[in-house]
This record gives sequence, structure tokens and C-alpha cells, in this order.
Amino acid sequence: MVRQNEVESGRPLHALTEALEVRRRQIQEGVLSWTTNNLPRYPWRQSGRTPYEALIGEVCLKETSSGIAVPVYQHFVQRFLSIKAVAEAGEDDLTDILSSFGIRQYAQRIKMMVKSLLKEGKGDLPRDSESFARASGLEHHRIRAILCFGYGLPIAVIDANVSRMLSRLFSNTLPSRPAQGLIQTIGENLLPYGNFQCYNSGLLELAEVVCQDELPQCPRCPVGDVCDYAEALS
Repeated sequence: MVRQNEVESGRPLHALTEALEVRRRQIQEGVLSWTTNNLPRYPWRQSGRTPYEALIGEVCLKETSSGIAVPVYQHFVQRFLSIKAVAEAGEDDLTDILSSFGIRQYAQRIKMMVKSLLKEGKGDLPRDSESFARASGLEHHRIRAILCFGYGLPIAVIDANVSRMLSRLFSNTLPSRPAQGLIQTIGENLLPYGNFQCYNSGLLELAEVVCQDELPQCPRCPVGDVCDYAEALS
């Protein structure tokens, strides 16, 4: 349920709450159906990933372009099979594998981050967002992605693209610039009880490739029928 102090600019609470209740199931089903027919481009955002795989994938996506993040990730996790293997590797080994992708400058940064994470987690990766943020310096949404896809925690993953998509879906009942806390609450309200990894993966993908910033492809969107933004364009 959306809380009173999370609605801004005088917008009535009941309007947003009602919109969520009415559209929740259709949004969940639309995203899950789309995901079934469109495998995520990023393998670490699929079910069954380990925390280590999810971490390396999100780091690759942060430090590279989306076009080369997948091959960097694949080469990295094939070369270093665990977080401890990265910690024990020489910096030259890390530089060697990253050099072929033109990102050798990140070797030392990755090495330091891994050591900090292992220290924070007492020999393993931390299991809570605060410890992860403190040790890694990663953004909030990337840490939530690691906790969801790596640890199987039922939490909403809201990056800038998903934030934009949710703002468009409920634009008639939201302020023009809703606070991130409000968007996060909407995301949590929409998260299904089951298949939450598949749902998060699909929503992240949809928001990036379909609900684009400048050229949203509303006719392709599986939830366009319940989107305030798409309705206004039609």
C-alpha cells in the first residue's frame, strides 16, 4: 500500500492506490509474458545466478557499454570462477583479461572492491544492501539487482529506465517529478509474489529497449493498454 507521506504536490492518495490495484495484475502478467518470449540480454539477470555472477555482471554493465558488457562478463567469470579467485588473482591477470576489451584501467578498481567486499562479508559477499554499498560503492539499483538475482530476495529493482517507465505508467496520478522513494514504493507494490526474478529482469529490459527516453515504442509495449503516457499519445 502506498503511504500518505509518499504522495506529493497535493495529488490524492486514493487515486494512485486505486490505479495500482486496478492495473497490478495486468502489468505483472504483461511483463512476465513479454519476458517469456524475450530472453534478457544480460545473463546475470536470469534466474539461477550466483551472487558472484550477479556482482560481476552489474560491475561490467556499470563500467562498459551495454554492447560489450556481456562478452566481458562471460570471459571474466570463465577465467575467475569465484569471488575468492578474483581476490587471489594478480593484478596482471585481471589486466590481461580486461585489456582485450579496452578497459584495463578497471583492474585495480575491481581488485580493491572485491577485497573490500570479502572483508565486509567476513570471507564472503555481504548479504545486506548497507554492507554491500559500504564496501562496493555501487549504486542502489545495482546492489538490489545483485540481492534479487544473486541471493533470490524478492525486492524491486528500480534503475533510471524503470523509474521513467513507472512514472509514465501512472503519470495521471503522480507529480510531474515524483520522488525516487515514491517510485520505489510503486515498484514494490507491483512486484509479484512469485517469479519476481523473471519480472524484474523483464521490467528492466522493457524499460531500456521499449520505453525509451526519446523514442518510446508504445505499440510494442505489453502494458501499453494500462499506461497513462501511451494513452495520452494515442
